[in-house]
Amino acid sequence: GEVVRILRDADTTFGNLEVNAFDIRSFNGHPQAEYGGAYHLSLPEVGQDLKAMGFNILGRANNHSFDWGVEGMRETSRVLDQNGIIHAGVGENLAQAGAARFFETTRG
Repeated sequence: GEVVRILRDADTTFGNLEVNAFDIRSFNGHPQAEYGGAYHLSLPEVGQDLKAMGFNILGRANNHSFDWGVEGMRETSRVLDQNGIIHAGVGENLAQAGAARFFETTRG
C-alpha cells in the first residue's frame, strides 16, 4: 500500500529491528532469561520482506538484540547480510557493535 510505496521511494529507509530472525527448527541456541523473557522471533524470510518493503539499513542496538543469545544475534546478522541489508549496533565484541556502517546512494 501507500506506506510501502513511501518506504521504497525514499533514498534511504532506516528501521529499528526488534526481533531475531532464524529457523527455530535448526537453531542451536536457546532463549536468554537475563534479557527480559520476551523472546521475539521471526522466520528468516523476514529479511526478504524487509528488503522488498524498501529497508536498506537497520539499527539493532536495543533490548531484544540478545533475546536468543549470541547465536540468535549471529543468525539474524546472517539473514540481513544475505539480503543485502546493512545493520549496526551488535557484534562479536564492543568494537564491532560500535562500528559505523554506511549506506551509499546515488545522492551521497
